[in-house]
Amino acid sequence: VANDPVNGTDPTGMYECDGSKTQCRVADRFVAGVKEAAGAKGASDSLKSLAATLGNKGQEGVTIGFGALATGTLGQASGQDVTLDVAQINGAAKDIASQSGVSFGSAIYAVGSSVLAHETKHVEDDGRYGASPRDRVTMEKRAYPMGDRVLDHFGVKGLGYVPGLSGYDYSKSIERRAKGSCVAGMVSQGISKERAVTSCNNQ
Repeated sequence: VANDPVNGTDPTGMYECDGSKTQCRVADRFVAGVKEAAGAKGASDSLKSLAATLGNKGQEGVTIGFGALATGTLGQASGQDVTLDVAQINGAAKDIASQSGVSFGSAIYAVGSSVLAHETKHVEDDGRYGASPRDRVTMEKRAYPMGDRVLDHFGVKGLGYVPGLSGYDYSKSIERRAKGSCVAGMVSQGISKERAVTSCNNQ
């Protein structure tokens, strides 16, 4: 939106949005959610770094777009671009709201912000290390805690995150979800599930 506070949706020049005005208002809310979690007392340096990544327009910044993704994939990162599937985010939020008692609006805010944090971590890591199929599980293991910290900040349980897990149990939860994402990603590229499972389990 070229930092146009009058006609655009990015008055502070913190990130770019590739979508309609309505979609970009959604992006604004999700970015605000990440920044709120990163600004909370006790927030990790990693989460603060994500807020900075979103906040550096033109300096390894993030372009947020929207589109339909594979079933079960709420967000996707490629280079500096993050694509969000709002329909699936809404679906996940509806399930969480019905199971946890939080309002639908609060669930959408938390889930969307969590997904954005997860995918922004991929953008950050891709810029630092480069990504390849060999290290897909490692990259997912780095991204899932970011989304979890956002959910935890908003007091929301979902997307595989279970509050209260620590140590070994939490590590196993992250590993399970990371391998699941690895398999889903490879299958979406036309690789057989059997081959994907073998590959991801060997990472």
